[in-house]
Amino acid sequence: MSLSLHSAPRFDAQHLQAELNALTEEEIEECNRDVHGTNGNEEDEENNQEEEDDEDEEESEASSSSRQRPPATTGPVIQESPEFLRRAIEDLHQLLLSLEQNPLDQFEEGTHLEIEAYQLALLMCPDYVNSDSFRLMFLRAMQFDIPMTAKRIVVYWSRKVELFGTDRAFHKLTIQDLLDAEGDPRVFERVGIRALPLLDHAGRGLVLSCRAEWPNFSVVGRGLSIIRLLWYTVHQALENEEVQKNGFVGIGVFTDSARTFSSYDSKVMRWAWKDLIKVLPLRIQAHHQLAANDVLNDILGYIMYAMNPRMRARVRMHAIASPLEVGPILENFGIPMDAIPTQFGGNDEFDPQIWLEERQLADSDDNGNAEDGSDDV
Repeated sequence: MSLSLHSAPRFDAQHLQAELNALTEEEIEECNRDVHGTNGNEEDEENNQEEEDDEDEEESEASSSSRQRPPATTGPVIQESPEFLRRAIEDLHQLLLSLEQNPLDQFEEGTHLEIEAYQLALLMCPDYVNSDSFRLMFLRAMQFDIPMTAKRIVVYWSRKVELFGTDRAFHKLTIQDLLDAEGDPRVFERVGIRALPLLDHAGRGLVLSCRAEWPNFSVVGRGLSIIRLLWYTVHQALENEEVQKNGFVGIGVFTDSARTFSSYDSKVMRWAWKDLIKVLPLRIQAHHQLAANDVLNDILGYIMYAMNPRMRARVRMHAIASPLEVGPILENFGIPMDAIPTQFGGNDEFDPQIWLEERQLADSDDNGNAEDGSDDV
């Protein structure tokens, strides 16, 4: 392990324990529900319906604020009625219109938003940017907090242009874009970050990152390539509307073959978690880290450093003696064995070449309107 990795910021067990000790009993219960996929929707359904009925009786001036939910990485799924969705989309539309005129006046003092990329997106793919499907993705991710949703949309476009450039940012993100950006046909010989084929028992998307299977790119190019693959994976999973509503569970696996963990990897981890928590339209409900040896358990401290306190409370670390233990461990958290690759003790016989061909076919089917900017991005 390089000396530069030891000098990188890390989050140790003492700091983590201090954060956990500060949680209330209610917060601890919420964390456990999120980790195990039992979010209490059944017992809250009647209360949510009563709240919606009360909102319908309020004056229109007050309705917008009543629909703005506190921003949260996790939490119970909101019961969506047609009227609730209609009003939320309209409120977001009005805020985005005002944002175009006064981009620095809409959020907390001192916040600077780069709105140029969002304005360019409005020109390049207006049908998609203004579509209900696009905006609902972000509304669900932000628990229908209108101002935070508008901010996330603006930040999203700025980051997307940064990663993919203006030639790729404004059409549907495809596997070919990733191949072209890397310029290396070996990019998908191994797929180290991917959406698993099934949801967990709570209807949440599953994203697997296996560090040993990250492509062996040059140090300069590897970081952005991994982040681009992460973006593609998230968008692939978000094609399922249930995942938009219910959120994601992350799975990180470190094995003995991943011992060569350079200081650049810690930067990639910080980039990835920043995009996951602050940029992409998703809600991470929980994260599982599984490590095969003490060296990699130590590295997890750098990953925890990249997270915020709310996410750290929803991380579970599992020590494994063999990769085949991954599946049985995750099954205890409602993740089906049929979703876990066979190399990790599950039943899914994942083949990178078949996956690549299937994704290319799916991209081709969905990309018919790419040139006029009206397709899904």
